[in-house]
Amino acid sequence: MNCQLVAKEWSTVSKKDQQMVLSANGCLFCNSSSNEAPEYNEFITHVHTGIKIHYFCLVLSSGLQQIYSPAESNTKHHPDHIYGFGIKDIIAEVRRAKKLRCSHCRATGASIGCIVKRCKKKMHYPCGQEKRALSRFYDTFGTWCEAHRPKPELYDQLPLYTPSVSVLKERRNGDYCEENDALALKVKQSDDEVHTCFACLEDLTPPFDEAKVLVSACCLRFYSHKVCLQRLAASCGLHFFRCPGCNNMDKFQASMLNMGIYIPDRDASWETDNEAYSDLLFRYNTCDIPNCCCPKGRDYAMENTQWKVVLCDMCGSSGTHIACSPDVTHDKSYFVCASCVGTMGEEAAFHLAKDMGILVDFDESLNKTNTSSVIDVDTYECINTPSTSSSVSNTPRPTKRQKLQNKTNNNNNIDKMMKKQSPKKVPLEIVATAKRKGLFITRATARCEPESLHNTNTTANARRSRRIRWKKRLYTPPPCAPPQ
Repeated sequence: MNCQLVAKEWSTVSKKDQQMVLSANGCLFCNSSSNEAPEYNEFITHVHTGIKIHYFCLVLSSGLQQIYSPAESNTKHHPDHIYGFGIKDIIAEVRRAKKLRCSHCRATGASIGCIVKRCKKKMHYPCGQEKRALSRFYDTFGTWCEAHRPKPELYDQLPLYTPSVSVLKERRNGDYCEENDALALKVKQSDDEVHTCFACLEDLTPPFDEAKVLVSACCLRFYSHKVCLQRLAASCGLHFFRCPGCNNMDKFQASMLNMGIYIPDRDASWETDNEAYSDLLFRYNTCDIPNCCCPKGRDYAMENTQWKVVLCDMCGSSGTHIACSPDVTHDKSYFVCASCVGTMGEEAAFHLAKDMGILVDFDESLNKTNTSSVIDVDTYECINTPSTSSSVSNTPRPTKRQKLQNKTNNNNNIDKMMKKQSPKKVPLEIVATAKRKGLFITRATARCEPESLHNTNTTANARRSRRIRWKKRLYTPPPCAPPQ
């Protein structure tokens, strides 16, 4: 393998150990190649050395220790280590585990031992989980066998769980009174009540085993299989794993860690998926009008044309081409689909759109219109044409002197704007005034004159007179016709 030459520690491993690693088909400790997340977590294949190992079998091995810093221990494909465990240390632990037999299946590779010093039991991680062993994924990552596993006092006080041996002795001797236990009275359940796992919705039959069924310690309301909770923790991560009943995080996570649930320190799976929210980036572009008249079909949409799709202002999940709906004249038109009209009614949908700010009264929109904006002259005159049915204004009529002054100001404004701006940027008032006076606002004709028509010997007075004639009503067009 060319990738093996990159690992410095791998080059120091004997050829016999290298052959042992490369010939393994499954995990070097438990000999299984299963990749089921709740039971084994991640199945790692080191790209530089070819080591195959389960994450839980790696971190729970009794003879392994992370020798790299936490900043370097976040990767599994480093040439010299896997999550902070050195390659040489992993090979040495595999050699040690080959000499030990599992107390349950009697196969070699039992790298996990009971943390109690006087206990000699050794096991594979899957075998230990089947035999009620407890492994805690924090601090020293210790493992307890079924005989020495600690049981929280909470599970001894709950009537639905099998009591421990010490509690049974106290009950036999009369030292333990369950009626005086406030916690037991709080969660006292009737025999006829059916309990269901909140994750898989399977029925749970008491008495429960704390190695298989766990309870939410914060509110004592939800029971679930340990495997289901491990799946939930692997999906939610440290920042989203919380009680499904009371939404408590600190107390719930602490109790789950003590009961052997591994909570990865990462973001939730739905947040790390690159395409998790990709649907939100797409806009609905289909015409849902029954008689769609688009020659290219309902799914065709083109911006700035009559085939642009306008979405429903209520739901946004239905659309129409501008040309397919008579009430839609442009891309900002008000449109409500048939489903929303059938649900709310046409009048109710209209009033709801006004309340939501989707529709604005015509008078309000006219008052908010910026008069300095550039719009069509015909549209401007149409808007500003006084209505014949409106009441007579009380504003006094201007005098002859005021009319003459306004006329002079308008002419001066026209002169200034003709020198500075192109015709498309002329304000509306000047455009309307010039149109009523019959003056030419555009300078396109002067720009399109050929150079041959210009006399290079023309004096400044001739240029000035031509400019003056161009502004006035007696203007004669040049030989070159203006562009159409």
